[in-house]
Amino acid sequence: MRMRTLINAGLTAALAAGMVLGATTPASAATVIDPERYSATPTGFGWYLSTNKATIDSWSNQYNMRVIGIEVIGPDNFAATMVHNSGVYQRGVSGSASWTTDETVDTLLDKLNGKRLLDLERYVVNGQTRFAAAWVDNPASNWHNYKWYINSTESHINTKLAELGGRIIDIDHVSGDRYDVVMIPNTGVDYKQSWTVFGKTLAEVGDLIGQHSARLVDVERHADGKWSAVLVKNDHAYWSWHPNLTAQAVVDMQAQKGLRPIHVKPFPFNGETRYSVIFVDNLDATSLKARDAIEQGAGYAKRGFYLKAVDGPVHNWLRGDTKFEPASMLKALHHVHAMRRVYLGSEQLTNPVTWYKNPNGPDNAGWCAYKDDGTPITTMPVNDNLENTLKGMMEQSDNRKTDAIYNRYGALALNNTADALGMTDTQLNHRIGCTWEAGGQVKASNELTLVDAGKLYEAVYRSSSPYLGTGSARDKFTELTGDGTFIFSAVMKDEAAALGLTLAQRNAFAAELWGAYKPGGYANAAEGATCDNTGCTALLMRSTAGGMISVPFKQANGTIVEKKFVYGAFIDGVFDCGVGDDKNCDAESAAMWPAVQASIAETLRPHLKAALATWK
Repeated sequence: MRMRTLINAGLTAALAAGMVLGATTPASAATVIDPERYSATPTGFGWYLSTNKATIDSWSNQYNMRVIGIEVIGPDNFAATMVHNSGVYQRGVSGSASWTTDETVDTLLDKLNGKRLLDLERYVVNGQTRFAAAWVDNPASNWHNYKWYINSTESHINTKLAELGGRIIDIDHVSGDRYDVVMIPNTGVDYKQSWTVFGKTLAEVGDLIGQHSARLVDVERHADGKWSAVLVKNDHAYWSWHPNLTAQAVVDMQAQKGLRPIHVKPFPFNGETRYSVIFVDNLDATSLKARDAIEQGAGYAKRGFYLKAVDGPVHNWLRGDTKFEPASMLKALHHVHAMRRVYLGSEQLTNPVTWYKNPNGPDNAGWCAYKDDGTPITTMPVNDNLENTLKGMMEQSDNRKTDAIYNRYGALALNNTADALGMTDTQLNHRIGCTWEAGGQVKASNELTLVDAGKLYEAVYRSSSPYLGTGSARDKFTELTGDGTFIFSAVMKDEAAALGLTLAQRNAFAAELWGAYKPGGYANAAEGATCDNTGCTALLMRSTAGGMISVPFKQANGTIVEKKFVYGAFIDGVFDCGVGDDKNCDAESAAMWPAVQASIAETLRPHLKAALATWK
């Protein structure tokens, strides 16, 4: 599930010292560990950087989320983290029933009957101290003892920790040497090597993390810039803490890595709101491999990957709904539009098409026929037909032939096809590969998402009402594109060898593997970059690909059952190239396309392995 974002400022207050409250022991107690901040099992999640209670309640109720962390910014303004109330994260209460606000100590005690605190936050309303809290059910079947202390000194807290044999799960600084804490006995399933720090510098917290090979589960910034924190021994492959991020940086960090926030703490900083955030991984094992692969060529640029079964579920996702400049990958839209017209009978593949060479450049696919001011050059026409033009556009990625298709149908018709296919985040603004000064276009980047690319290919190859039917039009759509199977060849060889397949078996499998795909990519000087004969100080570079792959599963009787998947990946962003011959982004550029291919291949690896196993 996705986050919501707003921003504001915060308040704190104090209460009488040293109060302690806890749970009543039930007749029986068989517990399982709390997963909220300790599990990296992928799950749906939600988060708000700042919004009101009604919004959090509405969204969490709608999506069966439960609040696991709350931070108070104002009387009705909160930052919240949530997880989907299912699987290992299912704990009874969800939505608005999983948290509360505007409580006194007495009213909170009443509401905690049969519940257990996860997070406690204090604030002030009209001069009166109030509490917000997140909780879980605490039934006999999964009972956990716990204690909470408010406005207590470090010494008092440590004494109570020793008495309980416990560890702190939530800490909040009140003022001076006063804290609110929630603790549990550090035994049984709740046992963790744990450390709590009170009022340390940022460097000291970092040193403790390294010293104990620990990770943070809660961290609080004091008004004086010091920090209190709860650490546990690190048992996750990946986690990260970012003590001072802007709201946009929080959003970008989460999306870039596929992370789940377990703690979001807003605080005022130099006149604006900043955030301290703790993340854990929220990707499955396959997606982690795909992320590692694409990061080899992504630098600091946006990146993403996507795999979905045709007529089936999404298997892998990283920034699947992020808009990027697709470059030639978007030529698949031109192709499906033309082939739809062929399918409906308003076009023939033999119909004449004229495209133009550029006399000022080499005779290759990359040069559209336009002057620098956008005037079309028509002195070197080539008379062709629609089939050859589409083939050149898709297989050779010929920008001159793509421009002819653009001129033939127009941007409005092509964008209408995107709308008809449900590609709601797709926009064709300019002629792909041609000058932005050319007429009839918007001077803006084209836009696509991996989800939308998947919708295009799935519409063609779905079992119910395929967009091009099931006959010659769909066959020709496939024939005129690249098949993309080479992307998966290395993974296929690895998995075939691991399974002990013979070369003949592997080759027979490969002969049945087929697909349709379109890549894209280019590099331009980035805005503000300085360029000379050695290159540019910064380049805006894109590398993209998307398509469909049909994977053959052999049945016991020897028949082949095809399972189809739509896939895609992209890298899109600015790369720092430095200056001079030693740094011109050649290495960065060379790494992008292999990284895109490798990430796609990793998402399909388990499906290729399963299919290859049927060929033994």
